[in-house]
Amino acid sequence: NHGIYDVHIHLKNMPLMEDPTRVSLCDELVSMIMTRDVQSLQPVECHARLSSVLQTPHNAFPIVSSEGSLLGLVSRNVLVQLLSSSSPLNEPNAEPIHLMSFSNLGAYSIRESATIRRAYNLFRSMGVRHLPVVDNANTLRGILTRKDFLDRARCTE
Repeated sequence: NHGIYDVHIHLKNMPLMEDPTRVSLCDELVSMIMTRDVQSLQPVECHARLSSVLQTPHNAFPIVSSEGSLLGLVSRNVLVQLLSSSSPLNEPNAEPIHLMSFSNLGAYSIRESATIRRAYNLFRSMGVRHLPVVDNANTLRGILTRKDFLDRARCTE
């Protein structure tokens, strides 16, 4: 028997992380459900690149070094604010934007060899919305969102 809030959450198709005791979690690896096509950014980006990533439906973007190592995470809202407060896009001499001071440098990440159960518990306990997936060298391999867990649950039903 679900309450009215639960009904509305499901009607709006909002990704809700159920109580782990009510969800069948497997011991498969995170790499099996993560999104591999990640729109990542460099620490310094031009206006045009930021505008192009904002055309995607994603709400957070990992910042990676030139070698691919994860440095942080920046949200869509921050990028929108940065672009609206900086010089116009059509200026030929527009300064590139240094993203590191506007990003979450302490964002949680998880290794691709971790289990789905561990990632699920991290989402529930820490309230994260985006979880970059890295290898042993901290190189970005993918990203997890709540929708990845929901998609997996639909596949197992």
